[in-house]
Amino acid sequence: MAIVDDDAAPLSVLLENHLTPFIEALSSAFGVTARLLSSNAATILEWTLSQAGTDGAASGKVLQHGFAMLAAETLPQGRRNPLFEPVRYPLEGRVPTRRRRVCCLRYLLPGEENCGSLCPLPDVRKA
Repeated sequence: MAIVDDDAAPLSVLLENHLTPFIEALSSAFGVTARLLSSNAATILEWTLSQAGTDGAASGKVLQHGFAMLAAETLPQGRRNPLFEPVRYPLEGRVPTRRRRVCCLRYLLPGEENCGSLCPLPDVRKA
């Protein structure tokens, strides 16, 4: 699925002109993969859109385009979307449970045991 709606252009501009260069700079400076940083940004965006949808802070159109960007495997230019599907909602005991798609590696930081219930790694999540 690709984003084809011209109304989604502002989100693409934000990604291309601001988020992508920022992530590339952080990745180069700190030796962290761009994929990990993009996943972290997308996870925060997904949560923000969900929260904005529950309290009416954003219009339906903005939310629709934001979620469309997260669901699109490719960008309008045809490149891979680095924000694609940051979280999944697998059923656990018939309840959809929010989980990252990519491990954030937070458990590797000193003083951090895990990233809680959002962790996609069952062994790390249980630690």
